[in-house]
Amino acid sequence: MSDTIFRSTNSQRNIVPGWTNMLPDSPDWIELQIDVDMQSWTREHACVLLQYWDSNDVLTKQAILPMRAFSGDAAGWCAMLPNHGRVIVNAIDPTPRPPLLATHILTIDPKSPRGTVLNAEVRFPHDPGLLFLGEAAHTRN
Repeated sequence: MSDTIFRSTNSQRNIVPGWTNMLPDSPDWIELQIDVDMQSWTREHACVLLQYWDSNDVLTKQAILPMRAFSGDAAGWCAMLPNHGRVIVNAIDPTPRPPLLATHILTIDPKSPRGTVLNAEVRFPHDPGLLFLGEAAHTRN
């Protein structure tokens, strides 16, 4: 496996390894930027799980990004996507009891113009009962 990390020409972010040119006949169309709040970087066991679904029944790609990936490089991370399918962004921290899990599903509109940028924001709570992902707050029971 190569140690080469590719960068987005648009944002200069690191591209998650393997998350470019995923499908043979579908060029990179959309940049998904993954932003994790700096205060969340200290969560030793927390991670972001990305999944790309080409169709409802085909999981095409998945990747796990530990918090140290975000704290280790200020450039940040992104994934390059075709102009269709779904992306599921999961924020996970197994340490607290009960564990924290939040999911955000992004359905990609095939009519999106090339160069569209999507942003997924992850902010683990300082209050142990709240986890923020995307544009919605999720409360643990």
